[in-house]
Amino acid sequence: MSQLYVVVLAVIVVTLLSVAINRTSQVKTKADYLVAGRSLPAVVLVLTLLTSWIGAGSLFAGAENAYKNGFASEATRTDES
Repeated sequence: MSQLYVVVLAVIVVTLLSVAINRTSQVKTKADYLVAGRSLPAVVLVLTLLTSWIGAGSLFAGAENAYKNGFASEATRTDES
């Protein structure tokens, strides 16, 4: 692995850990954690739903392609299939 790759991964991990540790102090109860303190804006909720729908569609389309064309077709899939 190149050193740049390792450095970028390390920066991402440190950033995620620092955000997680910072946010840990703001969560008071389990219910508060589950609903994000009821403070998420509508845009974030809509984008979360949208990405879930796109991810599910991609998952099922990949499974359908593997069923119809064989599992090996997933490794060599193009946009035409």
